[in-house]
Amino acid sequence: MALEQTTAGWKAVLDDIAEALRRLHKTLVDEEAAGYARDIGPIAGPAHLLKLLTTHEHFAWLRVLSELMVSLDELRSGGMATLTEAGALRSTIEGLVGPRPASVPHFRSRYIVLIQMTPEVAMAHHALRQALQRLPSGDSETTSDDLHERHVETEAEKHEPVKRDD
Repeated sequence: MALEQTTAGWKAVLDDIAEALRRLHKTLVDEEAAGYARDIGPIAGPAHLLKLLTTHEHFAWLRVLSELMVSLDELRSGGMATLTEAGALRSTIEGLVGPRPASVPHFRSRYIVLIQMTPEVAMAHHALRQALQRLPSGDSETTSDDLHERHVETEAEKHEPVKRDD
């Protein structure tokens, strides 16, 4: 399906994908938190869960999805993205969740298990796949590199010292 050519249409596409990724991420976190509580120990609250998400090996596989969500938010806040960036986004997401070959095998292997075991994950996966159909299909290597390069540039700009005229 063709990408909407208006700024409003473009923003709506990226917003839909961001929402689908957030829903999927939350569903995966909920499933992994339940598994952690069952197998390792209780989670004392939201602050404890956040610490576990960022530091504990049980949740390490999810960090690549969290980073992708940050990249998408940067793309959305940076104004009108190019077709190359849109294709890169689709390629990058599909490299994680399919159908492209796995870009992060440890993510994909755990993800596939949860899709098969958990209806909520399967439904969130389906919603994301539907949202992605509105983006152009990109060359998986070239466009993923482009998206990564934009992310690195954005991060560098955030941390540049502010120049003052004295």
